[in-house]
Amino acid sequence: MYRILYTEFLKIKKAKMLLVIPIISLTPALLLYITYLSNTELRMAGWPNYLGHILLSVSEFSPPVFILFTGFIFSREYSDHTMDCMITYPISRVGILVSKMLVMVPVVLLTMFLSFASALVVGNFLIYDSLSFEVIVEYAKIYLLVAIIHLTLVPAAATVGIISKNIIASAVTALAIFSFLAVFLSSEYNAFFPWCVPALLSSKWGKCLVQWNFNVSYALISLTITFVIALVINVIYFRKTELIAK
Repeated sequence: MYRILYTEFLKIKKAKMLLVIPIISLTPALLLYITYLSNTELRMAGWPNYLGHILLSVSEFSPPVFILFTGFIFSREYSDHTMDCMITYPISRVGILVSKMLVMVPVVLLTMFLSFASALVVGNFLIYDSLSFEVIVEYAKIYLLVAIIHLTLVPAAATVGIISKNIIASAVTALAIFSFLAVFLSSEYNAFFPWCVPALLSSKWGKCLVQWNFNVSYALISLTITFVIALVINVIYFRKTELIAK
């Protein structure tokens, strides 16, 4: 399985899709720089609110990007006609499935790390308060927790790529999720839409000025159900369906 995972990393090493990582990571810090620069009240709100605001922005914009990236990882095997070869490897199909989904772990972690790092750099030019080591550690943990939340949605994104076998379906799904996020975040049913959960928890854990009313238990339950159902569907499809690339 290690060799399969290593091969998957090599496949995306030179992919143009990797450009979305720095874009989605750095854009929130740059946009908030403009907002904070002309707002003294926000600049005086301190580091916790600022870092929470950056985290919230990333969590709002990244789910569609992660869906598109995951769809790319799976659908390219069909577009490049390499799936036939992959299923002949001396490894179970479930192992192949897991290896491909694990590729998203460094993608998500790198996205969150770059977001956090850029927030710290840009914040030094904006926030009036000094940055303490305790705040850095606290928010590093929060960013990591939110990254894990994002990763639980990877199986659902993989389902789209596996079943559709093309990147177009993933792109349409990403656009739909982005639209639904704008609608559901402010609704009373936000906790039941799993792609809202990263933003909801980012706002709550990050002590952001922007807050939504939601039930944490319902949010985690909807996230867990989505993860389990998507994973089961993916495993069944990979084990039972004839995966012959066309």
